[in-house]
Amino acid sequence: MQRYEINGAEVHDIPSLCAAFARAVDGPDGYFGSDLQSFDDCLFGGYGLEAPCEIVWRDHEQSRNAMGCDAMAEWCRSQSPSSREGLEWVDARRVRAEAGEYSLFDLIVETITSVEQRSSRNVRLRLTLA
Repeated sequence: MQRYEINGAEVHDIPSLCAAFARAVDGPDGYFGSDLQSFDDCLFGGYGLEAPCEIVWRDHEQSRNAMGCDAMAEWCRSQSPSSREGLEWVDARRVRAEAGEYSLFDLIVETITSVEQRSSRNVRLRLTLA
C-alpha cells in the first residue's frame, strides 16, 4: 500500500493543504488542487495519488488549531454556490462553525475519509492522524 506523509506544521489553510499534498504525492513541482473542490477531485486519482493508499497527517493538531471554526465560517462566507442545495449545505456548515461545532479541519477530514463512499471506481484511501 502506497503511503503519503503530510507535515501538519505546514498546513494552515486550503492553499497550504494543497501544496503539502502536492509535495507528498508528486514532489516539489506537484499539483494537488488550488481550492477545496480541485483538492477533492485530486483525491480520486489521476494526479499522482496511487490507491490503495494511506495518508499520514503528522502533527495534525497544528493544522486543526489553524483551521478551526472561525476559518470554516470565513470559508463558508467566501463561497457562492450556484444551486439552492449548495447554498443550504454551505449555510448549514457556517451556522455550525459560528456555534463552534464544525471546523475547516473537520471538513477536510470528512472530504478525505468520504472518498471511498463517494467513488464509483472503488478508490481506497485511509487517513491516519498522527
